Amino acid sequence: MTPVAEIDAVSPETSVADLIDRMLTERHTGYPVLRDGELVGLVTLSDAREVREVERDAYRVEEGMSHELTTIPTDADAMTALTTMQSAGVGRLPVVDLDGAFAGLVSRTDLMTALTILRTSENTASTPDTPRSPDETLR
Repeated sequence: MTPVAEIDAVSPETSVADLIDRMLTERHTGYPVLRDGELVGLVTLSDAREVREVERDAYRVEEGMSHELTTIPTDADAMTALTTMQSAGVGRLPVVDLDGAFAGLVSRTDLMTALTILRTSENTASTPDTPRSPDETLR
């Protein structure tokens, strides 16, 4: 998870044109939308592309962002996050604490990177005498 303090977010008032410029510069395809530090939505490249190019300066992120968010709690494990992403058809999930406050963001890329690291460390730690089972990988 990327903690909230390290997240690049946009405001609801950001123009879609500025959003697309930022996406190209920062190479992100989705951003949480924050108003006064509170999560109010998510916006993706797909959302931005739905706005005709000639209208992108006039349209604001809040007009095209997703308001209904699928979230996971801070204590959710990687498999829960991946399953939730798959069932909701999303590539990133806001993470919320017990009070419902925005705590961070987990992306499909984050999960794939973590799994790659686990597999690499497993291969390095395993010897022919001590094979690891697939169940041990996510522990």
